[in-house]
Amino acid sequence: MRTIIQCTGVSRTYGGGRDAVVAVHGVTCTVSEGDQIAVVGSSGSGKTTLLHLLAGLDEPTAGDIRRRDVPVGIVFQGPSLLAPLDAVENVALPLLIAGCDDGTARRRAERALHQVGLAELGQRLPEELSGGQAQRVAVARVLAAAPHLIIADEPTGQLDSAHADDVISLLLEVADDLGAGLVVATHDPAVATRFADRWEMRDGALTRDGTPGRRAC
Repeated sequence: MRTIIQCTGVSRTYGGGRDAVVAVHGVTCTVSEGDQIAVVGSSGSGKTTLLHLLAGLDEPTAGDIRRRDVPVGIVFQGPSLLAPLDAVENVALPLLIAGCDDGTARRRAERALHQVGLAELGQRLPEELSGGQAQRVAVARVLAAAPHLIIADEPTGQLDSAHADDVISLLLEVADDLGAGLVVATHDPAVATRFADRWEMRDGALTRDGTPGRRAC
C-alpha cells in the first residue's frame, strides 16, 4: 500500500511562554492506503489536533509532515451540513467547488446518497434529518468525492449506540470500496475495537496499541 502521510517528530504548540499549550508532541506516524486506524485517548489528549494535522487543517510548529497530493475527506463530530441546502446540495457542494459541472455533481451526490441508504431523503434540509441521518449525509459527501484518505473526528460522539454502529460500519465500507486510508478519533471502546489498528494519544504523545514508546508506523 502506498503511503499517504508520513509524520516525523511532529509537534503542535498553541501560544507562547508560560501560556503555551503543547497539544501534540513528537509524533511519528504513517498512514497508507487501506489503513483503518482508531485514535483513542481521553478528552484533551491531542486526538483532534493530530487529526487536524493529518488532514492539513493545521500545520505543525515542529517536525515534518509529508503528504501525497491526494483528495482528503473529512467527517466532523458536530453538525457540518449547510442549513440552507438540502441533502443532495450539501453532498454536491464540494464537487462544485472542485470544478465539477452542476449535472455531474448532482448525479454523483444522488448516487452517494443512494449508497448510504438515503436516496429518498435527498430533498430534505438538515433540520429535517435526525442526527444519524445527518452523519450519513456527511459520509455520502466524502464518498462522492472519492478521497484517498478519510479523517473522522468523533463521528459518533453525538449518536446513540445503534446509530453509532451504523455510521462506523458505513465509514469502514466506504473506505474499503475506495481503497482509502481511514483514521477515526473516538472515545468509545466499542468503536475502537472495530479497527485493525489502534493508536493511543496520551498527554499529546502518540503510542500504538496502548504501549508507550512504540512508534505508530
